[in-house]
Amino acid sequence: MKELIAIKNQPAIVEVNFEELRASLATELEKYDVVVTSETVKEAKALATELNQTKKVIDDRRKSEVAKASEPVKAFDAQMKQLVSMCEEGRTKILEQVARFENETREALSVMLSDKRLELWEEHQVIPEFRKAVFEDLVIISNVTIKGNLAAKAKDALVTRVLTDKSLQQQTQTRLVQLENESFKSGLAAPLTRDHVAHFLFDDDARYQSELTRILNAEINRQEEAQARERERIERQRQAEQRAKAEAEERDKARIAYEQDKAEREAKEQEAKANAAAELKAKQEAQALADAQSQELERVQAENEEAEKAVQASMDHTEQLIANDLGIDQAEQKIYDPEQAMITFLCNDLGVFAVQARQIAKAIIQGRVPHANYVGEAKKAA
Repeated sequence: MKELIAIKNQPAIVEVNFEELRASLATELEKYDVVVTSETVKEAKALATELNQTKKVIDDRRKSEVAKASEPVKAFDAQMKQLVSMCEEGRTKILEQVARFENETREALSVMLSDKRLELWEEHQVIPEFRKAVFEDLVIISNVTIKGNLAAKAKDALVTRVLTDKSLQQQTQTRLVQLENESFKSGLAAPLTRDHVAHFLFDDDARYQSELTRILNAEINRQEEAQARERERIERQRQAEQRAKAEAEERDKARIAYEQDKAEREAKEQEAKANAAAELKAKQEAQALADAQSQELERVQAENEEAEKAVQASMDHTEQLIANDLGIDQAEQKIYDPEQAMITFLCNDLGVFAVQARQIAKAIIQGRVPHANYVGEAKKAA
């Protein structure tokens, strides 16, 4: 392409009587080199206006002549820019294809690297937590062979990174296994867990051991403080339980005393109620007995009155019979003693002893011996 470019370049010739103009202008400017005062300020302004007009004339001529001389250059410039643009367009198309190819190659390379990394992780039994290896920096065209395979240097780099993951995994597992032993060895009742060492678990050995020692010491202090607080709590609880027990015993004693007193009061009340009930019952029974006795007395009195009336009637009847038997008239009956008359009759007529005659007479008079049988009774006695 360089051989095809043929340019005829004839520099533009623009000549001006520069030295003559410069000398004339310098001479002309001497009259403008004045000291401005209050008397000359007006004239100085007029001189400045003249200089501005001279400057404009010179500059206008410059622009006019430069424009004339630049026309061939501008045409040449436009033509050459058109050729440059054509080259740029061709280059852009090529670079786009190159970029497309490289992008596709990098995408394929990324897949190959990802697959290879997964294969290595599984081969070395790296668990998901420790799969940290990255390959983004390996996604470069040079890591793909001409046949489209993964380059050996890329494989080696991946192996190194996966082994680093494996090493970190083993280191971490070893540290976690030893963590419990270190905890018990230092005197902790409960071993540290991963959460305690998580923020420095993956640090180098020196810093890990330093931080672990610091954590262990802090946990031991915390444990001792907690144990002291627990002992204090237990002691307070024991004292509180003792106080509560004493208070409960006092309450029990008070309750028992109250219950005993209450039981005694209730017993006394029951006894008083029983006594009152017994007394009331006795009074009621006594009253009932009295009422019964009164009723019986009234009945007996009534019966006695009836009996007396019957006896009196019988005696009157007997006396009348005796009087009739003795031949005593009514006038004589008013003054005679029936019992004495009967005794006399029994003794004299029937031959009954006086004592027996008196008893028989009384029985006859009282009606205990029927009148019809008294003679037979008297004869038996005689």
